[in-house]
Amino acid sequence: MPRLLILADYAPSVVARASNTQLSYAEMMQKLHSTVYDRSKYLLKHFGDLGYEAIELAPSASLIQETWARENNISLDKPLISHEKERFGRLATNKLTNTHVFGSLSSQLQFITLAQIKALRPDVILATNVTAFSPSVLREMRQYCRFFIGECGYPVPRVNWGLYDLILSCHPGFLANYCKQGAVGHFWPHAFEPAILEELGPMEKTRGLVFCGFVGGRFSIYVERWRIVSALSQHMPIEVYGAMRQVPKNLVPKPSVWGYEMYRTIGAAQISLNVHGDKNGNFSSNMRMFETTGIGTCMLTEATSNLDYFFVPDAEVATFKSVDECVEKAKWLLEHPAECEKIGKAGQKRTLKDHTLQQRVQELDQIIRKKL
Repeated sequence: MPRLLILADYAPSVVARASNTQLSYAEMMQKLHSTVYDRSKYLLKHFGDLGYEAIELAPSASLIQETWARENNISLDKPLISHEKERFGRLATNKLTNTHVFGSLSSQLQFITLAQIKALRPDVILATNVTAFSPSVLREMRQYCRFFIGECGYPVPRVNWGLYDLILSCHPGFLANYCKQGAVGHFWPHAFEPAILEELGPMEKTRGLVFCGFVGGRFSIYVERWRIVSALSQHMPIEVYGAMRQVPKNLVPKPSVWGYEMYRTIGAAQISLNVHGDKNGNFSSNMRMFETTGIGTCMLTEATSNLDYFFVPDAEVATFKSVDECVEKAKWLLEHPAECEKIGKAGQKRTLKDHTLQQRVQELDQIIRKKL
């Protein structure tokens, strides 16, 4: 039975909910899975169903990792501090040099993760954050596994891609760039987990147009997203669940929602807006596409060059090519709820047919089996 180890990357707010000095390492990891929707939980299940011994680590979870170190008699030179206190300087150096010099995690968190890998001796490692560890730590990790996989779907400083046996990416443009720099790459899009539908149960459409995610402002990396949300807010009600740096006078953003709460918010909406980041280019690649369609809500998204790889435009998802067209489409969909619902159901049918997490795992399993 091959042992597969996932190095998961959790948001600090999610980690905080699961961290408790009164709990053991195992109890906190269990709480981490149950607190919010967690892709890793289902990755573990699907890989397990295929005959793997699948295990997850949470390298960025300071208290959880410190607890593992204490329970396993791993001595630390000094009390563990949050990696966020070191993160800014490390990432700034990487950005200034345009090279992956330092890992974003603190040296002690990297040390603990390496100790865990040495103890577990996995056959396969899947690292979901390629900039978390320094090149020297990555080299040492490679010594304790047979197949080392990284996952990356965003612009990063120049990485020594040769430290990985395979790089997975949801973004074809970024992936092509990684491969030019020496990566062995494989296109591996995001997906939806159908078990979520059973866990959430029936949902009524009590909202109109929503956007869940960070909006930023006119000087952020989401300028187009900010422009679109701002324009929509001038013409119709839109509920925004996420931070905005410049807020239009007609809009009052609500706190960000995560996990199951996010799915319930999207599921109760007639329309869920999807706008990628400005650096994404003319590609569709984000997780929100599958969160929205999988839950059965009509998605209003950009008409990109590769959208038809995933969905039939304006049949399974609604599309726009400009801010004005986005406003026009949103108005039309809200005025024609039956057509809006029809698109939502068609998008859900396509996602459940072609874009499930189980299908993505089966695809990756075929690659892994050939390498072991």
